[in-house]
Amino acid sequence: MSLEAVVWAKQQSCGCPHAKAVLLELANSACGDGICEFRMVADTARVVEISERTVQRALKRLEVSKVDGGLSLIQRVVRFGRGGGQQANHYELLGYIDPTDRESTAVCQAWRAP
Repeated sequence: MSLEAVVWAKQQSCGCPHAKAVLLELANSACGDGICEFRMVADTARVVEISERTVQRALKRLEVSKVDGGLSLIQRVVRFGRGGGQQANHYELLGYIDPTDRESTAVCQAWRAP
């Protein structure tokens, strides 16, 4: 769990309570680097208390690029097993910067400097 990722998620504007709830749940289960590993739709639906289909729609809204009407806040990484079957995806929080990553922090501070 990464408290910083949850704080980042709270600051994002989603325009939809379901998308916000899913984003917060992903952030809550993220490692410090913003990667949410092996998150199943069914698990997210159970925790957030919405249907699996609503979770899928929220994930799509969070993932689709802004140009295409989405939010571009996450990136899905699809995983396949040895037999070729799809396994649980993991997600990357786009725009989240790990505060303990000194290199990323230095780049962001330099970018923000006037």
